[in-house]
Amino acid sequence: MFTKKILVCLQVLPVLVFSLAFISCDEPREYSPKTHSHRWGEWSIKDEPSETENGEEIRRCLFPGCVENEKIVIPSLGIATEPFTFMLINGGTAFSVARGTLTEPEVIIPDTHEGLPVIAIKNNAFWCYETMTSVYIPDSITSIGRNAFYNCVNLEEITIPASVTSIGDNAFFGCKNLTSIDVESENKNYLSSGGILCDKPTTKIIHIPAVLGGEIVIPTGVTSIGEKAFFKMENITGVLIEDSVTSIGIEAFANCAGLEYVTIGSGVKSIGNRAFANCENLGEIEIPNGATSIGENAFFNCTSLTSATIPGSVISIGENAFGNCFNLEEVTIGNGVISIGNRAFINCENISAIEIPNSVTSIGSSAFYNCTALTEVTIGNSVISIGDSAFYNCVSLLEVIIPSSVTSIGNSAFNNCSALASVTIPNSVTSIGNYAFYNCSELTSVTIPGSVTSIGAYAFANCYMLEEVTIGSGVTSIGSGAFRYCESLSAIEIPQSVTNIGSSAFYNCVSLLEVIIPDSVTNIGSSAFYNCYNILEIIIPDSVKSIGALAFYNCHNLLSVTFHSLITEENFAGSWNDFTDLYSPFDGDLRDVYFDEDGGKGTYIRDGDEWTKE
Repeated sequence: MFTKKILVCLQVLPVLVFSLAFISCDEPREYSPKTHSHRWGEWSIKDEPSETENGEEIRRCLFPGCVENEKIVIPSLGIATEPFTFMLINGGTAFSVARGTLTEPEVIIPDTHEGLPVIAIKNNAFWCYETMTSVYIPDSITSIGRNAFYNCVNLEEITIPASVTSIGDNAFFGCKNLTSIDVESENKNYLSSGGILCDKPTTKIIHIPAVLGGEIVIPTGVTSIGEKAFFKMENITGVLIEDSVTSIGIEAFANCAGLEYVTIGSGVKSIGNRAFANCENLGEIEIPNGATSIGENAFFNCTSLTSATIPGSVISIGENAFGNCFNLEEVTIGNGVISIGNRAFINCENISAIEIPNSVTSIGSSAFYNCTALTEVTIGNSVISIGDSAFYNCVSLLEVIIPSSVTSIGNSAFNNCSALASVTIPNSVTSIGNYAFYNCSELTSVTIPGSVTSIGAYAFANCYMLEEVTIGSGVTSIGSGAFRYCESLSAIEIPQSVTNIGSSAFYNCVSLLEVIIPDSVTNIGSSAFYNCYNILEIIIPDSVKSIGALAFYNCHNLLSVTFHSLITEENFAGSWNDFTDLYSPFDGDLRDVYFDEDGGKGTYIRDGDEWTKE
C-alpha cells in the first residue's frame, strides 16, 4: 500500500526531468494528433542497419486518408560479437557496447573487449529487451546513453557504479518493474534517495519508480517538470504543483488515465506540448495568472474536463490544446491572449458560449470546429482573420457579429452552421472564402459590403432560406456555386464592379424572378443560372464575351433574351465534347438562331422550344 500523498523527492530539488513510465514497444514515441487520433499499424523495417550505418523502422497511421507515419532509428550494429555488439570510439582507444544476440535474463556487461576498455553503453543499447531482469554495469562504464534500457519492462534491479558521469535522457523509460536504482556511494555525479535516481548535488530527478500512485506533491524547490516525467503513470489520481515550478514539460503527465485533478502553482510560465494529453479523468483545470503559453495538444482528449480558465497572462493557446475535450462546458479566455491556435477547441461538443477577448488577433483554422452546442460567440474587436473552418459545424450557433477589425473570412469558416439566422459582415472584410457560409440553411439575408472583392466558391450555397442578398460595389468576381441552391432568393442585383459570374453561381435559385447583369461582366460561367425557371427576361450586355454551357438551361419560363454583344461560336456555350446542342446555354434552338445569317445582336422571343428574332 502506498500513502495517499507522496513527496516525489527531497525538498531541495530544483528540477524534475526525464521519464519513468511504461509504454509498449508498439506505441508511438511522439504523439501529435491533428484532427484525429492516429491508429498506428505494425512496425516494419525500412532500412536494415549495417556495421557502420543506422537503419530505420517505420509504421503508418491506419486512419483513412491520413498520410502520417512514424520512424525509429535502429542503431548501427557495430562489430558483431555475440552476445554483445561493440563499436570503437574515442579514436580507437575504447569500445561502446549494445545488445547483440543476447537472450539471457541476467546481463553482465564486460569491462573490456579485445584488450580495450568498454566505457559507454550506446543509445538504444537494450531497447525493448523484455527478457532482461537484471544488469551488471562494470566500473569501466562512464556513460549510459539515451534510451539505453528503454522499455526493459522486466528489469528489476540495477546498480550504477561510481565511474558513471553521464546518463542520457529516457535511459530507464518504461522499466515498469524497476522499483529502485542503487548508486555506489562513491559516485560523484548521482545518488539514490529512496530508490529515486537523482544527480549530485540534487538538482534533478533522473528516474522515478513507475509504481507511485495516489496524490503526487511536487515540493517547493523544484523548478521544472521535464519531458515525460510522469508519462502514463496510471495510478496517479492528483497532482499538486508548488509555486517554485516554472515549466511543465512535453508529455509530462500525458496518458495518466487515473489523474482526476491538478493544482498548478502560480510560478508556472509554460505548459508544454501534450503535457496532460489523454488524461481522461481530469475534471477541471485552472491555469495560473503568470502563465504565458499553452502548448500544442496540452489537454488533448481530456474527455472528462468540464471547465478551463485561461488567464490574461497567456499569450497563445496552442494547436489542438483542448481538442476532443468532449465534455468541456465552460471556457474563460483572458484578455491577453493574442492567438487561438488551429483546432484549439475542436470537437468540444458541450461549450455553449464563448467570448473571444479584444486582445485576440487571429482565430486559427478549425479552432471551434464541431462545437455543436455553441449558441453564442462574441468576437473581440482586434481579430483580423477568422481561419478556415473556424466554426465549421457549429450547428446551434444563432447569430454572428463580425467586428470591423476582420479583413478575411476563411474557407468554410461557418460551414454547416445550420441554425445561423443572422450574420453581420463589416466594411473591413475584403474576402469571403470558399464555402464560408455553406449550408447555413436558416440564414435569411446577407449584406456583402463594398470592401469585399471576391465571393468564394460555394460561399453561400445551400442557404435555402436566403431571401435577400446585397452585393457591394467592390466585388469583382462571384465564385463558382456561390449562391447555389439558394431557393428562396427572388432577386439579385449584380454591381457594376463584377466581371465574372462563376459556374453554377446561381444554380437552382428557383425563386429568382429578375437578374440584372451589368455591362462590366465579361464572362457568364457554365450552369450559372441553371434551373432558375422563374426568370422571365435576360439582357446580355455588350461587355459579355463568353457564355458557358448550360448557363440558362432549364429556365423554362424564360421568354425573352436580348443580346447587346456579339459572341463568337467558340465562346457561346463552351460546348463539351462537341455536343453543341446538348450543352447549349439556353433551352431550345436559341443558339442556332443566334448564329443564323440574320442573327446576332437583338431581342429573341421564345415559343416552346423555338426562338425567333424580333
